[in-house]
Amino acid sequence: MASSSRVRCLRSVPSCPVSRLSLGPKCVGTPDVGASAANPSCLTEGSETQCTCQDKNGSAKDLVATLSQNQNSLKIRCKKTELKFAPESSDGKAVCPSTTTELKDCKAASTRSVSNSVEINTLLSGSPNDVSWKDDGADDQYTSKKLVIPQEYFPSVDQKFIVGCVASDSGTPATAMKVTVTLEAKASATQEQTVNCAYGANSNKAHQAITLTPENNKFTLVCGDKGQILPTKYQETYCAHEDGKDAADTCKDEYSGIFPNYETTWWTKATETASNEYTFKIPEGQFPTEKQTFTVGCHRHTPVQDNAQKNGVDNNAQEAKPTVCTVDVTVAASAPSSAAELASGISLMLLSVASIAFSFAL
Repeated sequence: MASSSRVRCLRSVPSCPVSRLSLGPKCVGTPDVGASAANPSCLTEGSETQCTCQDKNGSAKDLVATLSQNQNSLKIRCKKTELKFAPESSDGKAVCPSTTTELKDCKAASTRSVSNSVEINTLLSGSPNDVSWKDDGADDQYTSKKLVIPQEYFPSVDQKFIVGCVASDSGTPATAMKVTVTLEAKASATQEQTVNCAYGANSNKAHQAITLTPENNKFTLVCGDKGQILPTKYQETYCAHEDGKDAADTCKDEYSGIFPNYETTWWTKATETASNEYTFKIPEGQFPTEKQTFTVGCHRHTPVQDNAQKNGVDNNAQEAKPTVCTVDVTVAASAPSSAAELASGISLMLLSVASIAFSFAL
């Protein structure tokens, strides 16, 4: 394995010595045959992270991994005869809450009367039904489970869950490997005149940009079920544009400063509550005489208890600090009116006639 491979899965305790960290992924890679190999351990290569536990007496039980839109596959490998994947579930959709201490205490509904596991789809955007752990039959020495999350299903906020390996020879199986997995939120994105916002720690590395012209006079801001529009009084005020400054909830600049005939009806909210979608449209003939820029956006609202929390997942505790989805809106200057163009044309014509007459007079 080339030392330049990007490693996204590290042991949380204890860390590798500095002298070994300089060697690249070997310290946290798939265990080598030698006695010094880490067990259990994780390695990320390409789009897949692979976590392996060779036996139930591994020296480090707690690992961390990250799944993102670019690295969206996770494989858990538990040594056959000694270990098994946890949590078990009949449909392959169970994961454990991020607060889980011992995997033996995390059970799916199919194995106990009251479930304390979480279905993976409740942590994803759109709650898809086709995402689950699949058996990887290509591995002879390990019981191997693989999870692949399509890019479009990544959540708009950072999420976490736990999976791993437990001893298979005990009525109360001890945890041999526990992997805390971060689901990295998708990035905010602009497609044509629509901005779809997300709020993860890495979702908003840059502002989104929209341009409104007389020919393309509206845009849509999608805050989603996890977001809230900024500023709070969005129909009345906007945030003054400043490079690098995010939208906020208490901005006080009034739209009448840009649009003399502004009305709050220029903003409309979609009737579908879950989408939390807003559209801004400038009526014909209402563009300013000079180019203007204003800023709006969405931020992560204080959540009410959702399905994940009801199953023991505290979204507030598991998220890194959320970021603000900021949109800089450029409003083009109005096109010259037909009357103005006609007047300008007549003036030019008269000037030409006068010039010709003057030439003849000479």
